[in-house]
Amino acid sequence: MSKRGLLSPDSVDSLAPAPSASRHSLLRIPFAGSQPPQVSEGGEREKCASKGSRLERFSCWCPKVMAAIGHLPETLADRCIVIRMQRKTQGQECEKLRNLDGSVLRRKCARFVMDHAKKIASAHPAMPAELNDRAADVWEPLFALAGSASDEWIEKARRASLGLTGLAEESSPLAILMSRDPELF
Repeated sequence: MSKRGLLSPDSVDSLAPAPSASRHSLLRIPFAGSQPPQVSEGGEREKCASKGSRLERFSCWCPKVMAAIGHLPETLADRCIVIRMQRKTQGQECEKLRNLDGSVLRRKCARFVMDHAKKIASAHPAMPAELNDRAADVWEPLFALAGSASDEWIEKARRASLGLTGLAEESSPLAILMSRDPELF
């Protein structure tokens, strides 16, 4: 199994805020990497290698975490699991992320994948009918992992996929409130 990285740009909204050639170039990376290389022709991009001007090809097939203020471009958000974040209130206390030691979780995840690699690789999980085709494609790897864990995790994945996909499609705070608790209205 080859090692893959994690693409994690911050403030993607400010990298190329207006429609432009540079914005289009930036968005090509996540678009090309939304399917495994054997499925997505062009799932590789070129980059300059070290200090030279030699171009190397690299795979874009990896997890991507992108942070932005406001909304992602629609074409990008449609290929993502969108988790809306909000600033903590003045009275809230949270542990600082910089204090997080992810080594135990990373080790447990690696062990789980090694123990279940064949089952994960051959999985064709049933996806919720409520998800559109692209959302189902985005969520399928997580359903494959959940199915390798237990029925309880499949149900958690189902609820998360429907909840997060529904919230991502809503841009109106009132619509979000109504979907969460219709008895308020």
